[in-house]
Order: sequence, then C-alpha cells, then structure tokens
Amino acid sequence: RVVRADADGRHQLAVRAAFVGALARSHPEVVREPGVKRSWTPAALAALAAATTSLLQSKHELHCVVGVDDFAVNVSYKKKSLVYLRADIKPALRVLTYASLPAAASGEANRGAHVREDDDTTTTTTTPDVTNTRSGASVFPASLLTSASSAAYVAARAALDDAAAGVNDATVSESPASSAGNKKKEEKERRAVALSHALRLSLQASFPDAHWHVAHDWRLNPLGVAPATSTTRALEIAKDDFVYVAWRHASRPPGFFNLFKLVAADRGTLTLARRSFLVVVLAYAMWFNSMCDPGGSAKTIREKQSWSFGDAPRRDAEDPLTATLCAAAPRAAPLALVALTLMGGNYAMGLARRVAAHAAGRSARKSKKA
Repeated sequence: RVVRADADGRHQLAVRAAFVGALARSHPEVVREPGVKRSWTPAALAALAAATTSLLQSKHELHCVVGVDDFAVNVSYKKKSLVYLRADIKPALRVLTYASLPAAASGEANRGAHVREDDDTTTTTTTPDVTNTRSGASVFPASLLTSASSAAYVAARAALDDAAAGVNDATVSESPASSAGNKKKEEKERRAVALSHALRLSLQASFPDAHWHVAHDWRLNPLGVAPATSTTRALEIAKDDFVYVAWRHASRPPGFFNLFKLVAADRGTLTLARRSFLVVVLAYAMWFNSMCDPGGSAKTIREKQSWSFGDAPRRDAEDPLTATLCAAAPRAAPLALVALTLMGGNYAMGLARRVAAHAAGRSARKSKKA
C-alpha cells in the first residue's frame, strides 16, 4: 500500500506493480506465503530494489531504498516522482522510489520532510576497507564504495563525529532526566536524524556542485539501496547504533537519441506527441490550401492576405520560405499519411483491447453471480 507519494496515480500503480513483480521473481516464496516470517540481508534488499527500478520504464533515472523498518532519508527529489510503499509481509518491507534533480547551480532548498540529492564527478574508487562495510555485507557494489582512506570517507566520518559531539552537548544541557525505554529510543532516533542532516551538509560543502543522497537506519536492520545507474560514488559508515549510507548523483538532460526511448517509455509523452503531430499536420494543410497551388508551387496572387505579411521587407523573406514549404508539402504528404495511419491503428487496437477487457470482466462477473 502507498504510505506517501506526490506522484500521480498511474506512477504509484506502476511502482506497486514493479515491486510485486520484482518480489515474485526474486523471492516467489514470499508472495506465496506472505505470513511466514523471513530474514533479509542488505545484499538481498539491494537486489530487490534494483529489480524494482529495472521493471519501471521511466524517462528518469530512479533511486530505490528498501528496508525492514521505518528508515530515514535526507535527499532532494524531482517533483511528482516520489512513492513510498509498505509491503505487509513478515517483516513488513518499506520501499522508497524517486528521481534525482539536475545538478544544483546554487543552494537549493529541500523539498519535503526528508530529501536531498547528489551530483556527478568522475572519481577513482578503490576496494572498500572492512571498516567501511557492515558485517561484510554492503548495500552498494564494491565498484561504487570509496575506501576508508578516501577524502569523501574521511570528511563524512569527521562530520558525523563533530555532529555527534554537538548533539551530545545539546542533549546534556537540554534534557535533564529523560528516562529509559521508548524515550531513550526516540532520543537516539532524533540524534541520528541530526547526524544524517549534518553528514549531507558536510558532503555538499566539501564537494561543491554535487548532490548527495543520505539514508540511515538502525545497525541491526538490513537496508538495501539501488542508486541510479550513473551514480559515481557511495559510502557507508556505522556510527553508534546506526548505519549511514550516502551516494552521489544528479540527473542529466536527455540526449537527442534518448528522446525516442523516452517517448516509447512514457505513455503521457507519447499521447502529447501524437496530439501535437495532428495539430501540426492540420495547420500545415490549412496553410498549404491557402498559399500553394495543388502542384506544389506558391501562388502568385494570394486570395487570403491573413496568411502573408504586407510590408516589403517581410515579404522578401516570406516568398522564398513559402516556395520551399509549398514544394516540400507533396513530398511529405505520403509520410504524414503513413504516420497518421499507424497512429490511428495503434489507437484503434488500444481501444479494442479496453473494450475486450471490459467485456471479459462483465462476463466473469455474470458467471460468478450465476
């Protein structure tokens, strides 16, 4: 079920379907018997997160975080891309998916309760030290993790230590006798949130022109992360009772050749392109009927002055353009006709599938009622 989202209903449904599909492929026994308690490892959750994003056909690079408890994240995300799910199995899994923002040109405010981002710079990474992983099972591939001697890891560790000292001083001075149990746990969680925020700010300041994503959870809770495919750097640090993971990524503007893939993957974009094409073809046909002869040459005497400029300088520029467009129209007409035929056929097939599904549903309901 969806716990929190700012994405539209179609994307929420797609994320739910992708997660269930990934769970059915990688762990079919969980789908068959959701009430049986199972244990998870960070590597298994990371693989599940990666399988979820691979099933989502999105024009944006997506990040996915999967945990067995209410983990916390500190990231910036693209508007209308965030979906946070809870899978009611044993133990219950939490799933967060979102898309990155472009690299920030200036300081950018966070959007939402917990979220900020990362950027993209080429960095040489080495095999991580054992101090940079947790029980030998990391949530990131070894190629992404920075070593414990790298500048990013040293800066992150120093930021956590400094923030922990500051939070400890504030805790001693502000909370006189907070007792044990739940209060102590809540106090630790608030402290971890403060440390996570300080970690992100420190990494952002140490590596300008970069966005950082930070997530944390209790050290005993497995946490899996599938960062976007072009992520270049990641680190994982255990501090006190929590583990903090951070990775660096920013979305890139799509290239020209990627536009075709985006249109094919995004149904809304495809619909907009189809309607825009129809409008352009209709406008071109009306203009051709007014300005050109049937053979493809420009009219010497214009019956409709509204389609043409009256002053001489603009007419000098308009006449060659009119002649070119009039000559191109007969050649482009067959291609436009083929495109319109394909679009109409695709729309008719989609409509037929919807009608058939509706009829099958009605038939199934009638037979069930009988």
